[in-house]
Amino acid sequence: MCHTERLTVRPDTTCAGQARRWAAGHLQYWKVPENTVDAAVLMLSEAVTNAIVHARTDSTVSLVLTGRHLDVTVTDLSPGQPTGADRLAPARPVGGPGVPSRTVQLTESGRGLQIIDALAEQWGVRDVGEGTQVWFRLRVDKCGAALPLGLAIWRCRF
Repeated sequence: MCHTERLTVRPDTTCAGQARRWAAGHLQYWKVPENTVDAAVLMLSEAVTNAIVHARTDSTVSLVLTGRHLDVTVTDLSPGQPTGADRLAPARPVGGPGVPSRTVQLTESGRGLQIIDALAEQWGVRDVGEGTQVWFRLRVDKCGAALPLGLAIWRCRF
């Protein structure tokens, strides 16, 4: 059994929230466990936001539930691949003699791929010809009853 849904997201920050609600609705309908829905929606939000902010092109979001895995992809039309590795400098203590020590986070952004890395069973970045695809896989332990197969295409029109 395979369930597939696809959404086109415009490069508009209001569409990130729309993508989260869309994904959560489909995953709940497919009876994916709540903890998996929460993790998937968080990672999807990070990947979509990266596409909106950095690629500035339409993106396609795909959800595929097969057996015990949920595969999520976000494909944009930007030829540059995200790295994420150098975006988040580690927190470090600052202070000196006579100055109380405190920890400072060195950057406010760049955590999206690190969140995906921490939560996904597998993930990666692919060059897909005219664009870039960020994908991740989550294990789904139990789903509800069998649902009808289908492919729906949605478009954010803000």
